[in-house]
Amino acid sequence: MEAIAAETLLQLKEDPPKDPEGPAPSDDFMNFFQAHAENASSEDMRTLFARILAGECRAPGSFSLGALQVLSVMDKQLASAVQTVRPWVNNGDYVLFAGEFHKGDRLAPLLILEDFSLIRLGMLTKPLKLDDEGHGGLVYGRRAIILHGAPNAEIAMPAATLTPVGRQIMALCPEPTEVPDFDLIIAAAKKVMGIQKVQVGDFSHRSAEGQVFIANWRDT
Repeated sequence: MEAIAAETLLQLKEDPPKDPEGPAPSDDFMNFFQAHAENASSEDMRTLFARILAGECRAPGSFSLGALQVLSVMDKQLASAVQTVRPWVNNGDYVLFAGEFHKGDRLAPLLILEDFSLIRLGMLTKPLKLDDEGHGGLVYGRRAIILHGAPNAEIAMPAATLTPVGRQIMALCPEPTEVPDFDLIIAAAKKVMGIQKVQVGDFSHRSAEGQVFIANWRDT
């Protein structure tokens, strides 16, 4: 616990709470956290627990006991699956479940996450509303995919959707600087019904209303 506490203080020094006088993590959280964190034997796991505690100090209630429980049983197989899937996640919410992602080697880590209730597989979709010009964006780290279709159309994106606990676990991972299998994500997007054209670009920023702004559009 001493190593986790020291790492937590370091992270809070680098990114302190907005309100230093705000509420502290609850007693229930701290009791549950301590019971599981003291069993963290590897440096990677201690770093993860420190990120959780620092995040909970900044915003109490942001990390659930269910997510802590998943971390307490995380083994190399689950950790590897999380690391593999993280770059495939669009906007911290879902994996485009089409093309190569619902079979073979790409399906395997998704099935592991499903076993731990981190993701939901099946015939699920997420709505993507295109703008007045028929454009919509998918964001993967600093890279983006621009989808073209009918103006103001709502596209049903086939999705392997992260659960609330899954989103919390994924949020602990650093934002990917590279996106393995980006070409396969592009190919999957081209298979979505209602999509007429696909381009790629660089993620710029997101408006207060959630609109995605993408620079340097180019054809695939």
